[in-house]
Amino acid sequence: MFSTSEPTRPVSDNFRSHLYARYVSTFKDSARPVADDQELKDYWAWSQRKLLPLIADLDRGAPVLELGCGLGRLLWILEREGFEDVRGIDVSDEMVALAQKASLPVEKADVFEFLANDDRNYGLVVALDFLEHFTKEELMKLLPAIRERLAPGGTLLVQAPNAAGLLPNHVVYGDLTHSVVLNPSSLQQLLRVAGFVDISFFETGPVAKNLKGAMRVVLWSAIKLAANAVRIVEVGRTQEVWTENMICRCRKEFP
Repeated sequence: MFSTSEPTRPVSDNFRSHLYARYVSTFKDSARPVADDQELKDYWAWSQRKLLPLIADLDRGAPVLELGCGLGRLLWILEREGFEDVRGIDVSDEMVALAQKASLPVEKADVFEFLANDDRNYGLVVALDFLEHFTKEELMKLLPAIRERLAPGGTLLVQAPNAAGLLPNHVVYGDLTHSVVLNPSSLQQLLRVAGFVDISFFETGPVAKNLKGAMRVVLWSAIKLAANAVRIVEVGRTQEVWTENMICRCRKEFP
């Protein structure tokens, strides 16, 4: 088990500060704040099928923390799904400003400093498109620090690029701030070492929200069958998660 007594960042990377300072204006295609637009409706529909079922059994009154919350879209959704105590942190000034403009409970913070100084116990910590922005050495300190902030039995929900996906390069290498490449096997290894249990993986992928979405779901199932046929020929086994991103749910064990 790795010590969490000093969850400070091992290295100081100037390139990160430079890129995050203008992360929205120089990289993100959409800088629109949270609003009832089509983009948010699509994300809510996707979340209702991919993310929300994974936390449906959680206590809506328990505190929720999202790391790297960006514009705060998931926080906005969680509030409307009945979660009563949500908050988010992000290192990007631009992201935080847009989230705060939408009256969302978001603050600017370095995750290592925040986790070291925070004294709350969370029922749910969410880290979507977050872990890949850290080095292996940093993740060895970050995951135990997250576990410390979870209440016993608390849930960690992660989304990250999947190096074992069918066509992962666009998302794996499409952001200069990405520092590590993970797949279900390596992420599970990291989580187990950090003390997490009940680790499960899920695909992102298309959802059947309309006829077009239903067709994509059917086609994706067929593509997976073909991909697994290749895996059986090559190594004699199949794999479950083929999407370019993977979702992982795990929890902190009860004492």
